[in-house]
Amino acid sequence: MRKSLIILASIIFVALFGATARADLITNGSFELLPDNYDLPSGSWTTYASIPGWTASLGSIEVRNNVAGIAQDGDNFVELDSYGNSTMYSQTVITIPGQEYVLSFWYAPRPGVDAASNGIQLLLNNTLIDQLTDFSNTNDSWRQRIFTVSGTGSDVISFAAIGTDDSYGGSIDNVSMQVASVPEPTSLILLGTGLGVVGLTARRRRK
Repeated sequence: MRKSLIILASIIFVALFGATARADLITNGSFELLPDNYDLPSGSWTTYASIPGWTASLGSIEVRNNVAGIAQDGDNFVELDSYGNSTMYSQTVITIPGQEYVLSFWYAPRPGVDAASNGIQLLLNNTLIDQLTDFSNTNDSWRQRIFTVSGTGSDVISFAAIGTDDSYGGSIDNVSMQVASVPEPTSLILLGTGLGVVGLTARRRRK
């Protein structure tokens, strides 16, 4: 009986504390990892067909460091209108079917560029989640976009430039996807107390 209780307690606590960690499911969400471990110098930019975690399905992925703005997180950020409107998608994200997740990213319009050039779409499994076309473009202020989505078991996130095809577009940074809900600290305390009582009862029964 005691061995069974110990095993049960271990399984529950590992599951709960593991969930509490809220691991990010997105690979390279801030675009700091580049092919061949390249360290993009400040004041420069380059384009790729793919970078760790992301692949261009149309055009290329332009990674910038301190060019036409600064990153919201880390050093690098992405624009999807380098030589023309482009689209990039994430590696397949493994999720739990029906589980809710918080999907978020940061967006900034390119400063000094007309609103018509800055449009961006967010898609999940080719379904439109968000469309940004209404920002004022007097500065490069970052704004976070947050959505609650349901996992399907295998999910792909895409970003697409939808503005004027003129090589100037909005920026993306700090893409994240995490489990939406985790146990509250009080729940963990109550669970631990309950398991302790069960263990004490089992010991009394053996005496």
